[in-house]
Amino acid sequence: MNKTAYSKHRLALEALFLMGEAVLFLPGNESGKYYFFGFLTAMAAAIIGIAVVIPTLNYLFVDSNDKNKFIRWIRIPVSAAAALGGFACAGLCFKRFVGFVSAVFLTSVNKFWIVLIFAALIGWLIGKDVRVILKLSLLLYLLALFIIVLFFVLSVKDFKIANVAIYAFPDLATITRESKPFLLAIFCPALLLPFWEIALFGKAEPGVCLKGFFAGILPIALCLTDCLLLFGAPLAARLSYPLFSAVGTVTVGPLFTRMDGVIYYLLFSSALIKITLSLKGSVWILRGWCGKT
Repeated sequence: MNKTAYSKHRLALEALFLMGEAVLFLPGNESGKYYFFGFLTAMAAAIIGIAVVIPTLNYLFVDSNDKNKFIRWIRIPVSAAAALGGFACAGLCFKRFVGFVSAVFLTSVNKFWIVLIFAALIGWLIGKDVRVILKLSLLLYLLALFIIVLFFVLSVKDFKIANVAIYAFPDLATITRESKPFLLAIFCPALLLPFWEIALFGKAEPGVCLKGFFAGILPIALCLTDCLLLFGAPLAARLSYPLFSAVGTVTVGPLFTRMDGVIYYLLFSSALIKITLSLKGSVWILRGWCGKT
């Protein structure tokens, strides 16, 4: 596959994978008033993790000699862990997507039909060529980014600076506790990005993975900042769907007063790509795809 021709598509694919359901469910009920410190900690850990994982994976699956029995044995637990991680990401994202849609959007529709329709769409997309997924990812990401930036701009008038007032910096124990939900939602998925890079393009490149990471972390950061400045950290952390609640508070003139619909698109597009890539990537791993597309 031509790496140059699909460079932007790769970034969009990885960004949507990282965004997944995180754009709607973070900061999470486990967070407290210092959740943004936890987010920054998880982001820093993810950057370090990617930088460490990439050369290790390239050595194990791309550059090493296949005749080396020790390397082949090391690949087994590493591949199994990555496959399990991919399936876990897909399962959690699918569960949260169906739960949100059935509880907020299609409240009168049986969950069975929601699961069936969404699963059928994912199955159809998994069967498509990787180029189709890449092209679709770029379109979905650009629109998602535009929506998030637009909402951020429209919500500025409702920001309360007092919500970010900090009178004492948290200690290490507090930061560690606050970072836990972000480590699960950001750090762990970020470590799978190099695996998808190897599966798609034969080798993980630090620059591409990090750019894809930042392309995904920027929209998440904007969403978290919106929730923080509109509600304050304690209230935002207690909401089941913080961004959905935040969108409901923003009005845009007398005619176009609500932006709820954009949230359905954000979750649908990012969840669709995250689940598709997670399942497809996990299957590649289990088939021993290392170094192949």
